[in-house]
Amino acid sequence: MPTRSNHHLRFRGSLLGFIMLIGLGSRLYFKDSNVFFFDGDEAIVGLMALDVLDGSFPIYFYGQNYGMSIVEACFIALGVIFWGTSMLAIKLPMLAMWLCSIYILGLVFEELLGHKKWWAFLFVTIILLSPTWLVWSMKARGGYLSSFFLSTLIVYFLVRSKYTLSKPEWFVLGGLLVILYELQPLWLPGTLAVVFFTMLRSIDFKKLGFCVFGALSTVVVFIIIKSDIATIWASPGLNLTNLHLAVVQLPVTLFNSLRGDYFL
Repeated sequence: MPTRSNHHLRFRGSLLGFIMLIGLGSRLYFKDSNVFFFDGDEAIVGLMALDVLDGSFPIYFYGQNYGMSIVEACFIALGVIFWGTSMLAIKLPMLAMWLCSIYILGLVFEELLGHKKWWAFLFVTIILLSPTWLVWSMKARGGYLSSFFLSTLIVYFLVRSKYTLSKPEWFVLGGLLVILYELQPLWLPGTLAVVFFTMLRSIDFKKLGFCVFGALSTVVVFIIIKSDIATIWASPGLNLTNLHLAVVQLPVTLFNSLRGDYFL
């Protein structure tokens, strides 16, 4: 008789094949269109990848001390080995990273849905065919896709462990949250919501202390790293004089940002 583990393996194998088929097919269909056009930021990450192949280790997007891009640069460096200095060398490694993230997200759905796990295919299909992700699933913009990957990995780790972590795991989690912030904080709010939920299920100040200690230790490491980086362009700060205008324009900004037309 088939065992529970066999059902898990069969489901996960089917999920992986489904993601590869739909994810790759729906993107490669547009290979000769402007979907594969890359912009200046992607070109910078491509240059970082060439420097990785030359023996350098550029951590942050060139000209900034934020937007950690080393993960994307290393993936693209592998792409250059296979496809040379081309758009494919940039796009396909980013697509592979994104598809891995979607697979992990599918495993999250599997854990949460229990015997209704086949609904995971519905959620994964919606994400795979989302117009927003058509372009951004292949974009090397400095931390965006590696941040998405790490956030899904953290959520899966928490869900898989039934929200019960040991003290060393809380320490590691604190460090991962700081790394997630350094990569690209876009996915941090959603990830923090799951972390706070985990804390509320079993409030233990000792474990919370380990999480804070892990975060602070990682912050110190990044402070040391950034001390050797010359900042050429600094991120814009909060302008209080425009705060009222920003609040008034918030509905329009949200509409433009969430309607799935990021590329334009």
